Amino acid sequence: MIQRINDKLWNEELGVYCSRYWMRWKAGAFLTRLTPMNFYPLMPAFPIHPGRARTQTHDRPKKFWGQWVLPTLPYDDPLWSTQDYWKGKVWAPVNYLVFQGLKRYASPELQAEFARKSVDIFMRNWTANTFAARTT
Repeated sequence: MIQRINDKLWNEELGVYCSRYWMRWKAGAFLTRLTPMNFYPLMPAFPIHPGRARTQTHDRPKKFWGQWVLPTLPYDDPLWSTQDYWKGKVWAPVNYLVFQGLKRYASPELQAEFARKSVDIFMRNWTANTFAARTT
């Protein structure tokens, strides 16, 4: 499985793990739009290529790093500004899944910052909704 992930999902040109198309007319072509799914190969409990994991955890977060982490599209993607469902919004399950991979490969500083930013966004929402519920 490890070998297949490294052989089939690593996109050398982008320096990132990518999903692939299954449709006959594009079969095998990489999906090149970056999303949090590019981090998913970091989640399993088996080691992947160490250099590739480092690229994933040290280079890519810049595209996803901001006040709110982890948007479903990078901040520099043209569709990010639409904030429509999977076009930029932050989802708790996505953050959780990506954090599982970051715990294995990212520096302690990056892990702590990711966790703090995740807690901040969810507590902000929780506090706002809790306060709103008390006042109605």
